[in-house]
Amino acid sequence: MKNIFFLCWLLAITLPLSAQRGLLYVKKNNKTMVTYSTGAYISMEHKFGYTIQGILAHIRKDSFSVLNYAIQKSINDKGFVFFDTTYHGYSFFSIHDIKSVPVKKNKSLFQTAQGASYLASLGISVLSVVNGVKFNENFGEIMKNVAIKGGGLFALGKFFGLLYKEEYKIGKKYKIALMSY
Repeated sequence: MKNIFFLCWLLAITLPLSAQRGLLYVKKNNKTMVTYSTGAYISMEHKFGYTIQGILAHIRKDSFSVLNYAIQKSINDKGFVFFDTTYHGYSFFSIHDIKSVPVKKNKSLFQTAQGASYLASLGISVLSVVNGVKFNENFGEIMKNVAIKGGGLFALGKFFGLLYKEEYKIGKKYKIALMSY
């Protein structure tokens, strides 16, 4: 019975010491854009250009560590393919080393609006040409209608494409903040 109490006491003391909880924020004008907690998968770009990917492990005052891992295909002794996770150890980074953080927005909405605008541009252009030929308009008038209507919708699609940001660039607008508790 004493052994069980000793084991529980030992676990109760060691668990809080090993648990390092914390949050990593990407903020714009004190508004939180993205939040990562310890144990979450993280992907960022380092200021030297390489990608930091892995599990957010520890958060300190102005630094954090990432447990790097890779999922790779392997072949077992029977010749079957299986996936294996390989851990490569911890990497430590300062918040000043981060160049950009990917956006966690739904990209499909922007792609749908952009694609619909491009398709509408093509449809309006074809209809303008068909109607121009049907009503015996001159070539210059037909091309003017195509340029105004089709070009306007195409420009709207390009505008939708520019609205979507792939990443938050850390610097003047976006800042990284850490909180450990």
